[in-house]
Amino acid sequence: MAAIRTVTYWSATKVALHCREAFWERDGISGGASFCDGRIRQTYYPPVESDPASGAALLASYTIGDDADVLGRMPATVRHAEVIQELSKMHPELLRPGMVVDAVSFAWGQNWWSEGAGVVRWGKDACRCEEERVQATRAENRLFFAGSIVRRRQHGSKERSSRRSRRCARSNSTILEHAWHQPWITKS
Repeated sequence: MAAIRTVTYWSATKVALHCREAFWERDGISGGASFCDGRIRQTYYPPVESDPASGAALLASYTIGDDADVLGRMPATVRHAEVIQELSKMHPELLRPGMVVDAVSFAWGQNWWSEGAGVVRWGKDACRCEEERVQATRAENRLFFAGSIVRRRQHGSKERSSRRSRRCARSNSTILEHAWHQPWITKS
């Protein structure tokens, strides 16, 4: 437990848009990311691998830290509208009627179960970080830890780690099973 108490979690907020079409491909964008100095910070263009008639997903905004907290504290509908408005400066196609079919988002820093998106161990050398990681992998009575706290890399994705944690909890038949049925995605 001591290792868990000594880490700092940073926030992250993601906003994804279901677009009628992958309009960005007309500009030669196929995969990759855009970065800006506005509120949305990072935009990712996943390749369209399904039926184009079904539309395309766009990770319109991925923010971390204080920027994530600003977006994360907004009501989902406001957050989605803000992201669309700001991203439309780069992609005016977003403002065309019917272009955005749906929007979903998740603010890790605002979620009681996650309290953040990843672990940082600022001010600690690699040896101390490894000691903490090894310590965290040991069972605490009947409690086992998985996720960012036990990852080897300094900065871990809490989303991936959360999936691992849920699998660990389910396989051990813990009493926390009910926690995994929480609404994890906020729709507008």
